[in-house]
Amino acid sequence: MAFDLTALSDYTTEHAGTFFAKSVMKSKLAALATVYTGFKPGTHKLPNIEHDYDLLQNGEACGFNESGDVNIGQRQIIVESLKINTEYCVRDLEKKFTRQIMPSGQDYEGLAPLEAELMASLDRAIGKMMEQVLVKGDKSTAPNALASLDHLNGLNKVIATEIAGGGIPAAQALTSGALSESNIVGRVEALYDALPVDAYSTIQDEKWYVLMGDDKAKMYDRGYRDNLGTTVYNTGFEKRFVDGTNIGIEGIPGLNGTDKLVLIKESDLVLAVDVEGEEMDLKVGMDQYEENVWIKGRFAAGFQIHFPSQVVVDNY
Repeated sequence: MAFDLTALSDYTTEHAGTFFAKSVMKSKLAALATVYTGFKPGTHKLPNIEHDYDLLQNGEACGFNESGDVNIGQRQIIVESLKINTEYCVRDLEKKFTRQIMPSGQDYEGLAPLEAELMASLDRAIGKMMEQVLVKGDKSTAPNALASLDHLNGLNKVIATEIAGGGIPAAQALTSGALSESNIVGRVEALYDALPVDAYSTIQDEKWYVLMGDDKAKMYDRGYRDNLGTTVYNTGFEKRFVDGTNIGIEGIPGLNGTDKLVLIKESDLVLAVDVEGEEMDLKVGMDQYEENVWIKGRFAAGFQIHFPSQVVVDNY
């Protein structure tokens, strides 16, 4: 990898005191998910434990009569080994206005004037890429147009697999078509109506979300105001919510440009990693012979929906 300076003219006196990195989104889906640590690359099993609730007996007589079963199942999650390798030639900076911030002399030891901005920009780029991977990643279609999507199965792939296998029941896999300002509020209400009763009983005790693209969250705001004449926020204007419930409406960048909707509880969004936050633990060095600055990092990540039978989706 190298600096792409084709948009710059050859050196003339220009201001180079501060570099402004484009603002890009961090991974919103990762922030919403329940993160489990200590997972090395490979296939793992997440235990599902549920006790039979038919437990009561007549207590008039003495004695001990065993009754009741514990049902233990497993949910597979595959954790992938991922890495970041990138490299920059410091000599490229001499040819453009960036020469003003290079140290004196010709024996460079790194990119000291740029290091903070470079790492901050890379940090944001990793967040943006992880958002795309955790939503759109699909190993079965490799090579994808975006190579990063080849290495991990994300939200869309997991949902499609569960629909095909019956893990998400047909009644909870809606196919309503394109969203608009006039129908989006009703489509979200349809998700709520399709929520199974057992799952509904937990909405007061657990965090639930309707996931959609940021573009559709904006559309929902407008549709709600235009069609219902009020705002979609709670009284503190802290978040959007499904009217009359505590189900939050969350826009995630990875779903931008689609009509997909997902009603899911927080604990069912599972992100398994080796060490939490390790994707930002990058090492930087310089090859003194090639005069290239390199940046590298390794981490492990896997995504899964723990109980797909509790999920309601649309347009998958």
